[in-house]
Amino acid sequence: MAADRITAEVAERFETAGISYAVLKGPIFAEWLFDRPEERFYSDSDFLVRPDDLDDAWRVLEEMGFATFWDVEFPGKRPWVEKTWIRSSDDAHVDVHRNLSGVE
Repeated sequence: MAADRITAEVAERFETAGISYAVLKGPIFAEWLFDRPEERFYSDSDFLVRPDDLDDAWRVLEEMGFATFWDVEFPGKRPWVEKTWIRSSDDAHVDVHRNLSGVE
């Protein structure tokens, strides 16, 4: 339930800021993809954000008290697919995706 609460909180702030997004986890997503969605566990929130909206999304997350957990790119590797943001006050985790792994 905590992940759903965080997802709703971030989604509301993204909408207020005019950020286009898609939620990549949660009960609706599990129903759509899995035969037994009740067995699909998740503990964080995942958002797919348009590349043009990434800077605004990151600004909103920072305003909400989140900080990036992993912000390193390695030479010779594919560009990052997602960045993890953590809010230490409640240990909330949000992954912001700019694309999906394996999708060009």
